[in-house]
Amino acid sequence: MIKNVIYTFLLLAFSTSVFAHPGHDHSHWMSGSIHFLLAGACLSVAALAFYSLKAKVRTSRATIKK
Repeated sequence: MIKNVIYTFLLLAFSTSVFAHPGHDHSHWMSGSIHFLLAGACLSVAALAFYSLKAKVRTSRATIKK
């Protein structure tokens, strides 16, 4: 538990440079497709996490019933 807290603190402490970038151009012709692909990637990761968690819960319930 303490290790997770330390890792989380370190990631948040050193990621501030990512949040402080000057920005990007929304008028570029690729901007729409890049944002769409980013949203798709985020949704894919969320769906995979949900599916993995659901499978883990299903497996643990099957183990408990035995």
